[in-house]
Amino acid sequence: MKYSLEDYEQQYGVLKAPFALRLIIWYLLKHYLLAFIQLIALLPKIKRSMGETMLVFEKFAYSHSTFLFVLSCIPVLLVFISLFKRAPKTESPFLRNVWRQGRILLMISAILEIILIMGYVLLELRQLTEFWLIVAYIDVVILIYLFRSERVKDVFAEFPDFEAEEK
Repeated sequence: MKYSLEDYEQQYGVLKAPFALRLIIWYLLKHYLLAFIQLIALLPKIKRSMGETMLVFEKFAYSHSTFLFVLSCIPVLLVFISLFKRAPKTESPFLRNVWRQGRILLMISAILEIILIMGYVLLELRQLTEFWLIVAYIDVVILIYLFRSERVKDVFAEFPDFEAEEK
């Protein structure tokens, strides 16, 4: 046996997504959080109640995320949804296929983010700061992990077989 019994979900009998994989998914969704902060900043009542703190968050969000970065997160969003729908009652062939291609979709999001960073810097729309270097570095580490990890490959190979709900 390649993995211990504790590595499997008892309820469905599939390999659990490791903590590192879940952390990667949350990290790659960061532009949705930044977009959410930008939306909240548009609400005058919240802006007034949070005062200077909201201005700092708003400035950070506006300077570190764009619509293109949000679009680059779409593949990861699909994987995120399929992670939470990973159960026998999930009938959707689309979500099952998304899960099977999850590793590649996560890699695509990381690659798109690196390309966007490089594009913004080369077009002189953004300066290459420590923040962008760290983000690019983390993305490269994520790509290496996703490419080399046997556990991640095995996790994305398993989705519980469909079982119709009994009435």
